[in-house]
Amino acid sequence: MADSASCDRCGADLLGAPVRYLAEMKVWAAYDVMELGSRRALDEVDYRAEYRKALAAAARQSGEEAANSVYWSRRYDLCAECQKKLVADPLGKDAAIEDQEPEKAP
Repeated sequence: MADSASCDRCGADLLGAPVRYLAEMKVWAAYDVMELGSRRALDEVDYRAEYRKALAAAARQSGEEAANSVYWSRRYDLCAECQKKLVADPLGKDAAIEDQEPEKAP
């Protein structure tokens, strides 16, 4: 990832390229304030039980899984063509749709 010598998506040589792009991706846990509830509801929470549940869930994960469930980030070097594709379809939805469509008969 992000070695500056080649495109992390297609492998194209970036050393002689007129331009290269750096893409940063970050994913983190987000909490909706409305999901937390009212002050009264928070006062009724059994925090010891919640803590025990959280510890049990964490024990079933590797350290990397636990860390990635809270925050994950990566940096990628891209060629101009891959930058255009990323900007046009950042979540890869078009590729996923193409993979699901049945092949058309000639």
